[in-house]
Amino acid sequence: MTIQITFTDAAISTACILAGIIYIAWLLYEVKIAVPEENEAVSQNEATQSHETTSNEETTKQRNKNAAGSTKMSHREQIIIGIDPDTDRNGIAMLDMSTHKLQVQMLTFPSLLDFIKEKYHQFAEIDKWDFKVVIEAGWMNHGNYHIKRWQGKQGIASLGVDQGRNEQVSRTIGQMMEHWGIPYEFKRPLPKCWHGADRKITKEEIEEITLQKLGRLNQEGRDAALLAWDYAELPMRITGDTLRGKPSAKKSIFARK
Repeated sequence: MTIQITFTDAAISTACILAGIIYIAWLLYEVKIAVPEENEAVSQNEATQSHETTSNEETTKQRNKNAAGSTKMSHREQIIIGIDPDTDRNGIAMLDMSTHKLQVQMLTFPSLLDFIKEKYHQFAEIDKWDFKVVIEAGWMNHGNYHIKRWQGKQGIASLGVDQGRNEQVSRTIGQMMEHWGIPYEFKRPLPKCWHGADRKITKEEIEEITLQKLGRLNQEGRDAALLAWDYAELPMRITGDTLRGKPSAKKSIFARK
């Protein structure tokens, strides 16, 4: 059997082969173009992710820098709350270590607990700031510096009752902090070396030390502010006039030295 191939058949076959070759070449060309574009897209995506990671890291660093303030924090905690317990109105001072600003109040026992819980939720649970409550603990003193020689047995007994009640308030605050899982610490009362009653700190002295106006405060409020400031290990700069109990009228006590 003889197969005859005409010129037309040969031309058609050749055309089909050429079309196939052209099609294959076109496919190879498309693949060659697509691969660099894919690689470029991957590289661009990686660069974008790297930029986002860097931006997130920079944002975190900036936030921490803002939290720490323009100067290095002298204490690990970023929020320190000092408390001077009282049976009537407790002195409570919140110290923001990013600005060294104090917020001082006199609160009843229930209001004090509400304030602490609210601030702990705001700063520790949401903002993830280090948070510490410092409670003055009068029972850590070895003696009773309030007792005067001229006081009789009844006066001394009354003073003991008052101190016992204050101690119970202090211990109960600590128990509530323990119950809520809020970091706290009992602190021995600071030495009394100021010009107020019973050598306690005066309004002029605490305002000069902290370089800020604190408004109208009772003794518990001033003591709470001093407790937080001392715990933060912040400087206590004071003029000679104030040390002598006479703040200078010519030179503002709020002027930085």
